[in-house]
Amino acid sequence: MIFNQDYTFENNQVMYFALNRFECYIKYSDKCWKLSYRYLNESKKPIAETVPVFEKYMLETWVFEKPCNTIKFMPRLPDKPVLAEFFNPTYVLPGQSIELFEIVPLMIDIILEGNIQMSLKKIPIYPFSLTWLGNLSDGELCYHDEAETIFSKDSINYENGTIICPIHIYNSSEESFSLKQLSIRTEFLSIFCKNNIFWSDKMKIDYQGENKDAPLEILNSYGKQQGYELICPAREDIQLSNGILKRLSNLKSLMM
Repeated sequence: MIFNQDYTFENNQVMYFALNRFECYIKYSDKCWKLSYRYLNESKKPIAETVPVFEKYMLETWVFEKPCNTIKFMPRLPDKPVLAEFFNPTYVLPGQSIELFEIVPLMIDIILEGNIQMSLKKIPIYPFSLTWLGNLSDGELCYHDEAETIFSKDSINYENGTIICPIHIYNSSEESFSLKQLSIRTEFLSIFCKNNIFWSDKMKIDYQGENKDAPLEILNSYGKQQGYELICPAREDIQLSNGILKRLSNLKSLMM
């Protein structure tokens, strides 16, 4: 597993990393870090190895006053909400609840360790497209993702570099609810790890009707279970927000 490990470089050492569709070359030389990365058409198994050549793709460089030769890759949830559009729409009957699981790609946070501790760069596992959630006067910019609705843990086909987000939806309205899209509020979710698989907190949504917003609750399920390690806390506390999720269905997305 590439995440959450210290990589200490010798002077002029080059390492190659691959995770899912992301691959990169990293070179350390005295007081300088160089990063070269690109995205692949198909996913690869996790790789971390020393190589003789620094290949140049998209290139970035950081320089420092004092030597600092250790880095770490940490998993992070996307820095914007993820609007999941489902291939197979699901209908929730009035008064009924469903449990489903959404698979969200992670971001890699390249962190400098040692004399200086800071984040050099956050990079998604594979490139996201952007979409606008809501209308022109009231909305927000999100990442767009397409997914299937998964209702059982046994049906999850886990990929390295992703996180499983459990979701509970209760339809408290008097009509069937057509679940076509779902906004994954990444800012409120923590990351946990068990057996090299990443999980998030559970989103609990109370759907109250077509023209009404839905109260959102975050359940810290895995933080209380044995074997789950907290890797990254949530960026924001939902208790300090209004705890409201914008309408889930019939939202027009403007692709950018």
